Amino acid sequence: MLETAKHINKLCNANGSCPELLEGWQARGSGSKMLFKDNMIYFLTTGVGEKDSGKAKKHQEFRLVYRFFLPDHWFEVKGGFGKRVTSGWKSR
Repeated sequence: MLETAKHINKLCNANGSCPELLEGWQARGSGSKMLFKDNMIYFLTTGVGEKDSGKAKKHQEFRLVYRFFLPDHWFEVKGGFGKRVTSGWKSR
């Protein structure tokens, strides 16, 4: 998962925005903004300041979430354009 995040982060930094599609990942349902692979979920967020800039929104940040059988706990990795990859356990 961390290697996947590092690879995606390189793509974000090379292109100035994070990819909307990833090889081997699938969307569930039409219009879904999330991609799924095994127990992982990938989705994009807009970077801070992009919403009010008047420019077209670019996907500046991403999150990878690993789901477990217990829905209240998950492992999350974040990254994006100009950002380091960070990770940690999350819970409700």
